[in-house]
Amino acid sequence: MKKSIIYFCSGILLLTGCKKEEKNEEVCTNCENDSFLYVSNEGGWPATGTVTAINLSKKTSQNDFYIDANSGAELGTTLQSLFVSDKKGFAMVTGADQVVVFNIESGLYQGEISINYPRYMVSDEDFGYITSGKTAGKLYKVDLTSNDLTDSVSVGSGPEQLVVVGEKIVIANSGGWSKDSTISVVDVSSFELDTNVFLGPKIMDVSVDANSKVWALSSVYWEGTNNSTLFQLDPSDWSVLKTIELTSTSESVSKIAISSAKDKIYYCKSDGVYSLSIDASVAPSSPMIEKGGWYGIEVNPSTDNLYLFNSGGGLGNGFVSEYNMEGDSLTSYTVGQFANGGVFRN
Repeated sequence: MKKSIIYFCSGILLLTGCKKEEKNEEVCTNCENDSFLYVSNEGGWPATGTVTAINLSKKTSQNDFYIDANSGAELGTTLQSLFVSDKKGFAMVTGADQVVVFNIESGLYQGEISINYPRYMVSDEDFGYITSGKTAGKLYKVDLTSNDLTDSVSVGSGPEQLVVVGEKIVIANSGGWSKDSTISVVDVSSFELDTNVFLGPKIMDVSVDANSKVWALSSVYWEGTNNSTLFQLDPSDWSVLKTIELTSTSESVSKIAISSAKDKIYYCKSDGVYSLSIDASVAPSSPMIEKGGWYGIEVNPSTDNLYLFNSGGGLGNGFVSEYNMEGDSLTSYTVGQFANGGVFRN
């Protein structure tokens, strides 16, 4: 089984409990004003990764969105993540060492960017930023108009999620196929490394809250000798403001999501999904959603609803379940194999 499968929200697979499951069908016509979720399906090794397009307005979905649009052409092995900028979709295909660019409305291929082991992407107004590397990591700068690589800078090992905070880019360094315990801070204008900040083992995810404070998630090394922990940092000097242990055991928490108001952080454990106020000093004792088995988690910034991703466990298709902020199950969609997350277009 491929290494990236280890990075998941812990728990057993649960295939029931959703109120409504929609059929797979064409996403829509005349849907210019509709909202969408594009799901990144890693695909089973060594199968190709796929994209599922879900029309959230019409509650329809289309698996193999990219493949269908391109006469059967495949993305390549292991689709790690997706990013959307205007009408462009960017698919980080780690097994193919490339970022595939496609029209987000039609799914049609528009080009590719050669990057070793691409992981995640964010952007500011003009440029995109992509993490890459199994061990020694790089951050690449991409012109969003031409898709050309314009610069790169060395960061920590195994860089994963990243976020832009003012004039800085903050990168979570997981160690990848080695070990790391830092975040890297890169200056946007000079595109040089400002500093590496030591926090704790295997930093997997980062986010920014309503007070412009940075949150970094420390997960669990393969040996299972540490606990999953959240750090809140002050970006003025990168000092740690507080440390919150999410688990009292070596259970791995590998992804976080933040509410649209940026005042709550969500994460999943084996017994369910948890909600943590940014003002809290300790982790909540019980989950808001008492259901585990999730491989990814996202928040729709328009509705604040949670979308939870079940991988399918390598046994078949995964599914995506939508919940409201009260923890009520709303809708479920069948998606591709090893669905790990997605990106919204509202």
